[in-house]
Amino acid sequence: MAVNSGRIGAYGSAEFAAARRGANKEKDAEYMQPDPDSQSAGAEMHRSIMMAFCDVLRTTRLPPMTVMSLAASALGAVYKEVAEQHRSDGGCPCGWKPDLPADIEALQSALASTTQAIPSVDLRAMDAVGRA
Repeated sequence: MAVNSGRIGAYGSAEFAAARRGANKEKDAEYMQPDPDSQSAGAEMHRSIMMAFCDVLRTTRLPPMTVMSLAASALGAVYKEVAEQHRSDGGCPCGWKPDLPADIEALQSALASTTQAIPSVDLRAMDAVGRA
């Protein structure tokens, strides 16, 4: 993504637009279908962020939540730069128009949906099956 050249790649723009769209159910259903390109891009983003996170933890010895806050601040800075480029003259052919409140809500929703606690299994409440 070449932000400084005034040209922004399409990564992420569809996700933000779809999160704001809401009214068009047919297109929302289409958006909800797994997209191999989006899945591989998401896996690459995860790998890159995890590597950066671990590197910062290792080299600074900062607490994990401090590093998480730094990562969140970095994502906010990326959003700001990309949004500024999309507001510039001529905009971007991807069609994304930054909408801070809706975009923040979409980002918060994405964060919340991937961090939902998985209920721990209480082995005391399970029926014994077989013997060890």
